[in-house]
Amino acid sequence: MKNEFSIISFSANIIVAKLLLLILITVLSQNLFGQAVTEKVTSLKPQAVLINESPYGNSETESANIDYLRNEVNRNSGSKGLIMLYCGKNCQYGEIEAHIRGINLSLRGKGLKEKEFLILHGGFREAFMIEYWVIPENACFPVPNSTIDIKDVKFKGNYKYKIKAYDCCE
Repeated sequence: MKNEFSIISFSANIIVAKLLLLILITVLSQNLFGQAVTEKVTSLKPQAVLINESPYGNSETESANIDYLRNEVNRNSGSKGLIMLYCGKNCQYGEIEAHIRGINLSLRGKGLKEKEFLILHGGFREAFMIEYWVIPENACFPVPNSTIDIKDVKFKGNYKYKIKAYDCCE
């Protein structure tokens, strides 16, 4: 009887030791895998945020859109504002450049720092379109999403004359 009890006791000790080893391996593996996932999440760069996309309305509408962009940039410390312009399928010579000059005049008139805002020509779409982006610090700039090839754009107007800034966004 004494031998049977010692054999059972010895078997129980082996089972308990194996069970403790299994629990220890499980706990450690969860910690290791958990840290790897956390490192991946924290290493992601912040993303640019599209806050508004609209066709050109009028100067009051675009001025309100610029004010909204300015508020979003001010709310997110270290971020920049991006205004991306797309000319339509029927585009007048110098149209984008005139809008860019008008928006720059509006930004200066509102006392905004030019380093905090960037205006880009994004390419061509079916209709004239303006996108307003907030770019957080250390984020990549969005890639322009032109939907029409320049070969398919019909330019109108005379490109030889000096084009004045549109009465935009004042």
